[in-house]
Amino acid sequence: FKRLLDLGIRPNEFTFGTVIGSSTSMRDVKLGKQLHGFALKMGLSSNVFVGSAVLNCYVKLSTLIDARRSFDDTRDPNVVSITNLISGYLKRHDFEEALALFRAMPEKSVVTWNAVIGGFSQTGRNEEAVNTFVDMLREGCVVMLPNE
Repeated sequence: FKRLLDLGIRPNEFTFGTVIGSSTSMRDVKLGKQLHGFALKMGLSSNVFVGSAVLNCYVKLSTLIDARRSFDDTRDPNVVSITNLISGYLKRHDFEEALALFRAMPEKSVVTWNAVIGGFSQTGRNEEAVNTFVDMLREGCVVMLPNE
């Protein structure tokens, strides 16, 4: 990344997304925050690819306040971004925020449904897990079982 800059090559949203993802894999939140700041200066932080990478970094390595700020700054967050933030809230037992985001989603994927069901189940909220599963079926989300 530094060599690109030294050569005068302007990084794009894919470069930033990849490098921020690498900082997350290295568990280097300081580097992730620096790259996020650089992306902000370059006007790329609202891009969904960059925003998703930053959000993932903050969900995994920082605070949900940072993650939520990043999410709110992302233009047109996609189902992956929303599910990532929901999962972060669930892992920290903030069910109220997770459910508010979940309910506001215009389109829920089976991955999102499973994240919410799993979040309930893993914290002993089994009745809510079952009720959410029933809601998923009512909304027409098809569950494919192996060998079907």
